[in-house]
Amino acid sequence: MPAQKVERERALGDEEIRPFWLACDRVGWPFGLLAQLLLLTAQRRDEFAHATWSEFDLDKQTWTIPGERTKNGRVHIVHLSAFAVEILEELPRLASKRGWVFTTGLGGDTPVSGFGRGRERITAAMAERSEEVAPFTLHDLRRSAATGMASLGIAPHVVDKILNHSSGKIAGVAKIYNRFEYLPERRAALEAWARHVEALVRPTSVQCHRAAAPSGGIISLIAAWPAGVRGSEPRSKDRHDAHDSHARENGACSAERPWWLGFFSPLPDQVPRVRCRRARLR
Repeated sequence: MPAQKVERERALGDEEIRPFWLACDRVGWPFGLLAQLLLLTAQRRDEFAHATWSEFDLDKQTWTIPGERTKNGRVHIVHLSAFAVEILEELPRLASKRGWVFTTGLGGDTPVSGFGRGRERITAAMAERSEEVAPFTLHDLRRSAATGMASLGIAPHVVDKILNHSSGKIAGVAKIYNRFEYLPERRAALEAWARHVEALVRPTSVQCHRAAAPSGGIISLIAAWPAGVRGSEPRSKDRHDAHDSHARENGACSAERPWWLGFFSPLPDQVPRVRCRRARLR
């Protein structure tokens, strides 16, 4: 009789995300950056491990996973937050026939492998800073993202769509007739989650982004997004000058970064993508 499958419940809490992120920074390419992107996107390990650059459109901030590589066999569109794009732009692009995003092969001809050793390097880097951490797997980062989005008030059916679950919170007759993909809601949810993570791992940068942001918070903006609220209010010159001065003093981000990116990214056809230098945390 086969052993009964035990459902894992491990998810990194807010107090663990910062030491985890700093350890990933120390580990670097490829496993540290891969783990960070798994936490930000909530996608499966092997979907990222076998991803190629042709699947990514960084200008539109999207990653399109073809059906032959998804668990349910359906094409899956993943919104890439500004934070995720920032990491992707730092990755080396090795000349290879397949164009793997992550590789451990000589010359970049094979996708990344050796995940167990990669995870051990991350936990060892955490231990170097005397950080006590319960064991976790790379797949637990996906659960951590889903749990974190739920804690931010993201609707369960939106989280399910982000995870690309074939059976989720919408079931029965409703599932048969509801084929809506909730793309705007998914986009807002992943931006909110990325902002939450960024606030934990580099708070100075987030304070810079939000220096002149309107009140109301992330969740209110998520609720308003489908109604057409997309943060198009222009900054006044005084507010612009105050923001730029704060940015230069902290050195955490470019002075050109708009104030509304403290909450979410605009639609790509409305505002150009903004580049932001990653703050090196020690």
